[in-house]
Amino acid sequence: MFWRKKRRFILCYPMILLVLCLLFFPKQKIRAQESDSLNVKDLQGITVSEKTIKKELRSATPLQTLAEKELKTLNPVQLSDAVKFFSGVNVKDYGGIGGLKTVSVRSLGAAHTAVSYDGISVTDFQSGQVDLGRFSLGNVKKISLSAGQEDDIFRPARLFASAAVLNVSTTAPEFSGGKKFNAKISLKAGSFAFWTPQLNVESKLNDVFSLSFNAEYLTSKGNYPYTLYYGIAEQDSSLRKIRENSDIQTFHAEVNIFGNFKNNAELRVKSYYYQSERGLPGATILYYDYSGQRLFDRSFFTQAHYKQIFNSKFAIQANGKFNWLYQRYRNPDYLGSDGSQENNYYQTESYLSGTVLYHPWKNFSFSLAGDFSYNTMRADLPSFAFPERITWLMILAGKYNNRFMTVSGSLLATVIDEKVSYKEEDYQGINYGRKATNGQHLSPTLSVAFRPFKSEDFNLRLMFKEIFRMPSFNDLYYSRVGNPDLKPEYARQYNAGVTWGKKIAGWLPWLSLSGDFYYNEIDNKIIAVPTKNIFEWSMQNIGKVKIHGLDATLESRFQISEKYLLSLAGTYTFQRALDVTSNSDPVYKKIYGHQIPYTPKHSASGRFNFENPYVNLAYTLLYSGSRYSLGQNIPENYLEPYTDQTLLLYRRFFLKKVILNGSFEILNLFDRQYEVVRYFPMPGRSFRIQINVQF
Repeated sequence: MFWRKKRRFILCYPMILLVLCLLFFPKQKIRAQESDSLNVKDLQGITVSEKTIKKELRSATPLQTLAEKELKTLNPVQLSDAVKFFSGVNVKDYGGIGGLKTVSVRSLGAAHTAVSYDGISVTDFQSGQVDLGRFSLGNVKKISLSAGQEDDIFRPARLFASAAVLNVSTTAPEFSGGKKFNAKISLKAGSFAFWTPQLNVESKLNDVFSLSFNAEYLTSKGNYPYTLYYGIAEQDSSLRKIRENSDIQTFHAEVNIFGNFKNNAELRVKSYYYQSERGLPGATILYYDYSGQRLFDRSFFTQAHYKQIFNSKFAIQANGKFNWLYQRYRNPDYLGSDGSQENNYYQTESYLSGTVLYHPWKNFSFSLAGDFSYNTMRADLPSFAFPERITWLMILAGKYNNRFMTVSGSLLATVIDEKVSYKEEDYQGINYGRKATNGQHLSPTLSVAFRPFKSEDFNLRLMFKEIFRMPSFNDLYYSRVGNPDLKPEYARQYNAGVTWGKKIAGWLPWLSLSGDFYYNEIDNKIIAVPTKNIFEWSMQNIGKVKIHGLDATLESRFQISEKYLLSLAGTYTFQRALDVTSNSDPVYKKIYGHQIPYTPKHSASGRFNFENPYVNLAYTLLYSGSRYSLGQNIPENYLEPYTDQTLLLYRRFFLKKVILNGSFEILNLFDRQYEVVRYFPMPGRSFRIQINVQF
């Protein structure tokens, strides 16, 4: 055992030494961030960032963006690592790099947040929510989060059908100086046997078509140490232990074809494959913290996007996608007659979308979009319903904008048809496959933004949006838990905000501020409740939540001198998310008016980046206030506040036609043990190093 640990250290040592040498190598040896590269390349990035910020400030609905430059200073491994720095976001993390990670925006729940990957939604109709741990950021150019509805009305109808949208945009090939080929090789390594090599290749096929390929492999043992307390923390005995069954192995590859035609038309085709095997670590409760459960995932999708601008008044776009997902769950410790449990789940989706954009007058635009999707699910569970769902979405949207005002509105029509099937010989003639009620709804949205002063980038905005969510397949049909009589959840969002940005001469080239007050409410909220006993649960429509909140952001840059640039950014969120289900029922009266689980009243984040000719420095901080693990806000359910701080050193070098980047990162800088989800401890202090070569 000692030799194995020693051997792993010996293998890592040369890489650690190389990164540290690159970071602190004298600049006389290699042309690293000379004045021409800093002033030209980095200042160009600043200019692009300013344009992005102006879009955020003038948006009629809250919009937050992390561009490629900001993502570099955050150095995230997974999408969830970056999303945590948006205000109003609650990422539920079950510990370690392999733990499930879902995002809830403004306490509406993960199922109300859509994830868009290069303009087309990623879906999981089984659970209704997307695991953000599936997505790496090695080839991502920008991520953005809109609460409500973006000003852009030239989009598929499905992106209008959620309370919030997380947009992920990957890089497109760029060739300069007559080049026809770009490549980047990257390797990250770190604590707990973490390794992730990555390859990006771009090729210019001809004047019309180009191609990109991205592949990444990730592995980690996840065997980080933690302290297990027996009884009340720090008032009873404790034991230092190692997290078990927290390993993960993933592989992701995607191929993209880009076509840019002379008639103002573009074509994007993407094929994506992902597979993973991970352990599901158990809750660290009392004297038992063992788990042997395993989860295997496979997913593949291919999608196509076509857009053509005919003239200044008329444009169209079409999207198509086929999606296949497979998941296998294995529990070797299941206390049943078979002595173990293994379940297999299959999902398929066929999706088509078309959108027309029309500009009849100078400041007016209208869009009409229609989406169709067909979803199926299969499982080898007893009494499973084999559901099928057909969804039709149709939206009519309009927008008016000038220098002082932007007004947009839309009306979304949703029609959902449910169907189930079963094999009579498997169920001996008993119809377990009772289908859910079909759904139809009209959802309006209206947003307004004012810019009252011509000389100041000061903006006021108002927004209202209503949306509804059909129950997931698990909610409706999961064995002995699902309830086919469930009604859709209805969510209403109200937002009033103010934004201000200023380009200031001298040492403070940019400063921006934003603040948004919001009120959300959810009716028919779907929650699990016990039925006959505490071992048999059912999904019920008995939840009602009211949410009051404030999101605030700040961003600034300080040009200390020609070669020294300091960037600061921060977010703050206040949320009062109360369960107002029932004040008369004896059971729910105990939690009436209490903060909903895992929702801190106060949370914040901060980013600090110092660019200089030597070694760039980035520091990030995440803060979460106290929360409760259950609906009843009593001391037994109380979770302590926590902070997570990260320090990053990075540097870029230019070796003729090769660009070399090196970084060294310390995560959880002060080694604080904390839990995002109760009894699932997060890793303490750890280290990561990275080298990537671009040519």
